[in-house]
Amino acid sequence: MDDTTPTPDRPADASSPAPAEVEFFIRATHQLRRVHDSSVISTHCSGPCGVEAMANLSLAELIGPNPPGPLEYVNVELIDLATGKAEGCTRGLTPLSGDPTDVHSWP
Repeated sequence: MDDTTPTPDRPADASSPAPAEVEFFIRATHQLRRVHDSSVISTHCSGPCGVEAMANLSLAELIGPNPPGPLEYVNVELIDLATGKAEGCTRGLTPLSGDPTDVHSWP
């Protein structure tokens, strides 16, 4: 390390070159997937992270862009990508009057 390398006790000054951008990747291990159309709602780094996300889904997110008929159950499964098996499930009932108004999307 030379005398111009920034350290925690010696920050970089304006004349120092900008540090290179660093990309971080987190391995996806689980997905939330709708059973009625096999669409993926979100991807997660662990089972507990997927369970937390599943607990916060709204009915509109359960139904998704391809709703089944009225008064049909929609199921969402937490899929372990290593085994392809469901580790958890939640469901909701499609309203008789059509799609729910609280439409949200995951980033």
